[in-house]
Amino acid sequence: DRELALGRVRLFHSEPALQARYLEICQDWEDAVTEIMAAETGYGPEAGFRCRLIATAAVGAFRTAFRAWLAAPRTHLADHLAGGLDYIEKGLLPG
Repeated sequence: DRELALGRVRLFHSEPALQARYLEICQDWEDAVTEIMAAETGYGPEAGFRCRLIATAAVGAFRTAFRAWLAAPRTHLADHLAGGLDYIEKGLLPG
């Protein structure tokens, strides 16, 4: 249900206790993605840094997509996310 999902996202971004828990969940996702990438690409300080950076950017794209969806709910959440990931893929360069 789209309205229920929007309401849930709105609560996670407005209620302090839920927002704190949401950020914990985001950190868990960053950790999981980092671990998966490191296992596939090899461990080491340089690989670990890159894996963490990519994981953080990906989770950041999800977080930003949720906020964009709240601001423009007529656009599908997946479209907001795809736009954010495309922007990251292009190197965060304007244009």
